[in-house]
Amino acid sequence: MSIKLAITALGVAVTVGALPAWAVAQSGGKDKLLSAFALPSQVLVERTVDGSSFLQDMNDAVKAMKAYSFTYETTVYKGNKTIVQAGQFYFKQPRLLRVEMTGPYKKGAVAVMNKDGKVRGHLGGMLSGVTLTLSPDSDQLLGANGYPMTDSDFAGMLNVMKRFQQQGCKVKVSDSPVAVEGQTGKVYVLEFFQADQLYKRAYIDPKTLLPVEWFDYQKGQLFARTVWNNVKLDQNIADAMFQI
Repeated sequence: MSIKLAITALGVAVTVGALPAWAVAQSGGKDKLLSAFALPSQVLVERTVDGSSFLQDMNDAVKAMKAYSFTYETTVYKGNKTIVQAGQFYFKQPRLLRVEMTGPYKKGAVAVMNKDGKVRGHLGGMLSGVTLTLSPDSDQLLGANGYPMTDSDFAGMLNVMKRFQQQGCKVKVSDSPVAVEGQTGKVYVLEFFQADQLYKRAYIDPKTLLPVEWFDYQKGQLFARTVWNNVKLDQNIADAMFQI
């Protein structure tokens, strides 16, 4: 029996039966304090297993979530330049999205995706009064790290991860939660490899199976890092939040 999720008004309660396939491996040994900025060439976790079943369990967990919100911060490293994007995000079934940009990057901009799949939004500052209807793949909806707003919900992130795998990436996950620098609790370490080079790395909360930290790499160098905070599950979010 795999992980079962019981969604409650207070959040997500996780009941674990027999260990899922991705977690069946040897246990024990000393916990290592892992560096959040370990280089791609470094071995971050000694005991890993194929991550395919883990991705499916993550996907099942996300599908059970009716409404949630979170804050996030993305830092992009471009040469000697650092770009910081931060925001507040809201999600409600059937895939209603709202993002409010609060950091230096595009500060004040707001975008929503409503029931008809259309995206409406406005920029910040003096242009906040001008609302536009945008195509979901519009460049104006791209984050500082290159991901579109329409992939910013947890289901969208899982679709992106599955595309990486379909494109030939090898997926590995730690066989048990481990201690990682910067995280108060233990996390699963999920990694994607492209031609044996680390491509993406994610820290996954073992209770909710949601990402709490994400690292993008380009040519062996850290390109971007995203951190999620203040995740609130099963909220009562009004439909009016997804209208502009």
